[in-house]
Amino acid sequence: AVVADLAARDSLPLFKSPNCVVCGLSIVLAALDAAFGLASLSATTFQALSGRGDAKYAPPDLVLANVYPLADTVEKTDAYQRAELRRLFPRLDKCAVAAHRVPVKNGHFVHVGCLLRRKPRDLHAVTSVLADFNPLRDKGLPSAPPAPIVLVDDLARPRPAHDHRLHAGMAVAVGQLRLAQTDADLFDLSFSLVLDNLVRGAYGAALLNAEIFQLYVKPRLPARRGHLPAVPVDASVSPPAPPPTPTSPAAPSPSHVIKRP
Repeated sequence: AVVADLAARDSLPLFKSPNCVVCGLSIVLAALDAAFGLASLSATTFQALSGRGDAKYAPPDLVLANVYPLADTVEKTDAYQRAELRRLFPRLDKCAVAAHRVPVKNGHFVHVGCLLRRKPRDLHAVTSVLADFNPLRDKGLPSAPPAPIVLVDDLARPRPAHDHRLHAGMAVAVGQLRLAQTDADLFDLSFSLVLDNLVRGAYGAALLNAEIFQLYVKPRLPARRGHLPAVPVDASVSPPAPPPTPTSPAAPSPSHVIKRP
């Protein structure tokens, strides 16, 4: 009813942000697709309770000290993540998603394996592409992080508790990068990532979309009845950060690449 009422009044268009996992995963996939061409991918997600809300799970043993596969449940997570990935990357030959809910408060973990159309010469070629990927650099967007992808060079990373708050939750932590060693390997490249499902996966992505629309899309639209005049975005204002989780360890320093100690 609200959408119909807005449309009837010829108001501003409405945009829906992607699924929380897709918001973070698509950043990494976009960098890889531009450099090497994505052919197929398989993603396994381990999603925090805050992505849906702890109260949604009854009885509690579905997720407490447990792993809850989401395939064919009321959440339908696998299906719409797969559909959104195919919409964003229409040249994919194959796309598989297996989603799970886990007893983690904040931060989604995703493990990805992919086939590439152009094989990287070495792992450094991959890390350089990911570290340099920043299409919103110098666009004047207050919510855009200094780097959307942060590489964590540690065998035990990324981990949700340590890495979901990088760059105030707007960056995706990527680690566990592995290139195929032989023709018997299933994937050309595999990696793990962590994203803040409440920031990059939700309100932060929506806020960034609104800033892009306000600065770069709306000025190009023809004037229509009911449209509000464009209001300049104050680049000095940063998005409010959610209150820190008391039990979470301190986040590492926000650099493009985090080295092993």
